[in-house]
Amino acid sequence: MSGAGDAGGPAQGKGFRRGWWSAVLMIGLVQGWGGCAPGGGSGGNDNAAEAPEEITEDTTLESLNIPTGRTTTVRNGAVVTVTGDATIAGTLASDGGPLHLRVEGELEVTGTLEAPADDDADAPADAPLSEHDTGLFIVVGDGAATIGESAVLSTPGCIVVTDDPSSVLDRTPEELSEEMLDVGSDDLPTLIPFPSETAPASVQAFRQGRPLVQQGAELPPVTVSGTWPPDGVVPRGDQPIVIFRFTGARDLVIDGWTYNGPPAPPREGEDNSSDAGTRATGRAGRSGGNLHLRNEGGEIRIAGTVTLALSDGGRGGDATTVCATATGGAGAEPGNLRMTASGGINLAGGSLVIRPGRGGDGGEATVNSDEVLTEGCPGADGVNTTATGGAGGRNVKALFVRGNVVGLEKVSIDEVVGGNGGGATVSGCAGEDGEECCDAGAGGSATAIGGAGGAASVAVAGAATASGARGGNGGAASASGGEGGFGGDCKFADAGAAGAGGAATATGGAGGSGSGAGASRGGDGGDAFALGGDGGFGGDSALGLPGAGSDAGIPTATGGAPGGGAAPGAAGEAATEEGFPGDEGDEIELIIFCFGFAFVADTDGVIAAGSQTGPIFNEDGSEELGTMSMTFADVAGAQYFKGADPVHIGLQGGSVEFDAGSLALDEGAVGQVGGLRIATLYGEGLSEDRPLVVEAVNADGDVVGTQVFAEVPDNQGDPANPETFDATFTTSETIVVIRITVPEGAFVTIIEVCIIDP
Repeated sequence: MSGAGDAGGPAQGKGFRRGWWSAVLMIGLVQGWGGCAPGGGSGGNDNAAEAPEEITEDTTLESLNIPTGRTTTVRNGAVVTVTGDATIAGTLASDGGPLHLRVEGELEVTGTLEAPADDDADAPADAPLSEHDTGLFIVVGDGAATIGESAVLSTPGCIVVTDDPSSVLDRTPEELSEEMLDVGSDDLPTLIPFPSETAPASVQAFRQGRPLVQQGAELPPVTVSGTWPPDGVVPRGDQPIVIFRFTGARDLVIDGWTYNGPPAPPREGEDNSSDAGTRATGRAGRSGGNLHLRNEGGEIRIAGTVTLALSDGGRGGDATTVCATATGGAGAEPGNLRMTASGGINLAGGSLVIRPGRGGDGGEATVNSDEVLTEGCPGADGVNTTATGGAGGRNVKALFVRGNVVGLEKVSIDEVVGGNGGGATVSGCAGEDGEECCDAGAGGSATAIGGAGGAASVAVAGAATASGARGGNGGAASASGGEGGFGGDCKFADAGAAGAGGAATATGGAGGSGSGAGASRGGDGGDAFALGGDGGFGGDSALGLPGAGSDAGIPTATGGAPGGGAAPGAAGEAATEEGFPGDEGDEIELIIFCFGFAFVADTDGVIAAGSQTGPIFNEDGSEELGTMSMTFADVAGAQYFKGADPVHIGLQGGSVEFDAGSLALDEGAVGQVGGLRIATLYGEGLSEDRPLVVEAVNADGDVVGTQVFAEVPDNQGDPANPETFDATFTTSETIVVIRITVPEGAFVTIIEVCIIDP
C-alpha cells in the first residue's frame, strides 16, 4: 500500500505491506468526541523538520515534527502522508472536517489530533467513512506507533486506527455496526455482550491455540492505554463507531485502558410540534456508539485493569401538538463492544470491567388544549386527545464467547439498565359554546399513557460475573378532561344546555423487567394523575327556562405496573381529582319601558293616522324615563279609537307601529329591543285563521320575526291588574320597529304596551 493513496483505498509500497507492518500504539488521554487533557511530551524527533503552519491539499512529507505550542492546520480534507517518522507534541487539526493521517515510519503523539465538525458540510450519513465530513482516521505503518498518555484525540465523528484502511474507510458506519453483530460470519475467537434476546449460544474453546494467519516474522504488539474522557464534543449522526482494526502478524494489548463512550447525540428537531389538529410523532432515538476491537493477525491481550464504559442509547424525540394525538419517540438501545482476534483473547493477565450503557429514555408526549373562540348550534364537542410517552430503550445483554478465550473469570459486567419510559401530558379540548338559545358541546376526553420502561437482562458465560439488571421506570401520565361548553343565552325562550366535562384517563407506564445473572430489579411503574373536565354552565334566559347545567368529566387513574425481577419494582401511584359540575343558567333581568296612551291625540275619540310621540315610564309607572314615537298606519278601512276608564286605544283592522329606533332615554344607553309585553282590555273577531299579528322589522324594512295570537286576554273585570302576553323575538338583527296588526273585521283594545329591553 502506498502512503499517498486514496483516503480509504489500498496502497502499495514501503510501510503498508499487509502482515509486515510494525507498530507500538500507545493511546493516551484521548478525547473521543470531547474531553481534554494538557499536551505533553518532549517533542520527539529533534532532527525532523518542523511542519508547515497549514496544509491545503494532499501532501506527502518525508518527516513531520510539530513541537509543543505549535499548530498545523489541515484544510480541504487533505490527506497527510508521512513516508518517514512523525512526532506531534503540539496540535495537528483540520479546519472543520476529517483529518486523515498516514505514517509509514514511527509515529509519536503526545499532543493533540483534532477534527472539529464542519457545520456546512453535507456528506450523507450513509457514505463510506472516507467521505465523511468529520472524523479522525489514522493509518499506521511498519514503524513503532505511540499515542501517549497525554495525547488528546478530539472529534465528533468516527475514530479509526488501523493498518488496513480499505477494510474500514471504504465502508459505512451502518455496515461496520452490522459487522459487529454478525458473529456467524467467521469462526474467529470472539467476546461480545450480544445485544439480543436471541443471541447465539455461547461456545467456548472450540479451537485452542493460536493460528498462524500471517507468514513471516511476528511484529511488535499494538498497545492501547490511557483514558477516554466522557465529556466534551457531542458525536454526530447515527451509530458513531470507534474501531481498532489490524491485520499484521502481531498482538493487540489493552493495558490499563479506560474507555468512556459518549451518549448518543439527540436528533435535530426532536420536538416534533405540529399545528392544531395534526398528529405529532417524536423520532426514535439514535443508536449508541460502538467499540470494535478486531485483530485478524494475532491475539488480543488484557493487561492491568481495563474499563470499557459503553455509550448510552439516544433519547427518543418529544412530540407536542394541540387538540390531536402525540406519541413520543422510542428510546434507542445502547452501544456495544466486540473483541475478535484470530489468535484468541487472553484475559488472564488483567481484568476487564464492562459497563453497559443505559437504554435511551422515551420521548415526552404533550397535547395542549386550544381556546375555543367560536360558537355553534349546537356547539361542537371538544376533540378527544391522546398522549403516549415513548418506550424506554431495552438493554438486553448476553455474553457471547466463542473459541480460544482464556480467563473469563476476570470479566465482570456492571449493572445493565433499561431506559425510562417517556411521560405523557394531555388536556382534552373544550366543547364549543352554544349560539344564542343553542346547546353547547361536551368537553373532549383526555387519555394519557406513560411510556413503558425498557426491559433489562444479562446473561454471562463461564466464570464471568454480572452485577445484575434493572428495568427502566415507566413514564408518568397526567390527563385533564376538556371543559364543557357554555349553553347559549336565550332572552325569550329556553336557553341552551351546558356541555358535560370531558373524561380523563391516565395510565402510568409499566416498569421494565430486570432478569438474568446477578441481582435483578424491575423498574418502577409510572405515576398517574387524572383531572375530570369541568362542566359548562347553562345559558341564561329571561322568559324561558334557564339552560341545564352539566356534570364534570369522570377521572380514572391507574398507576403503572411494577417491572418484574428478583426484586420487583414499585407500582406507580394513582390519584384523581374531580372537576367542577356546571350550574344551570341564571334568569336575565328584564328592563321594561312602558308606553301609556294618555298622550295620544284624538278627535271625539277618533285617532287619525300618523305618528305621535309620547313619554315612556318604568314598569310601575312611577318614573318617566324618556320618549318614543308610535305610528297609526294609513290602511284602507282601518279605524283607530281612544277610550277612558282605563285609558286605552282601539284598533278595528289596521296597524300600529312602535318605533324602537326613536326610543330616547333621559339616562343610560338603549339596549337591543327584544319584543313587546301587551296588556289588552279585550278583543273580538280573532281566530286561528284571523289572528292578531306582531312583527319585528329591521332597519331595511324586512320582517325578521313574527308572532301570532288567535286570542288575547280579556281584562275588563280588573283593568288595574291586567293579564299580559309577550311577543318576543330571538334574532341577531337589530329591531327598529315592532308592528301590531289587527285583521279586518276584528276589534282589539290595548291598555298598555311595554318595550322589553333585557
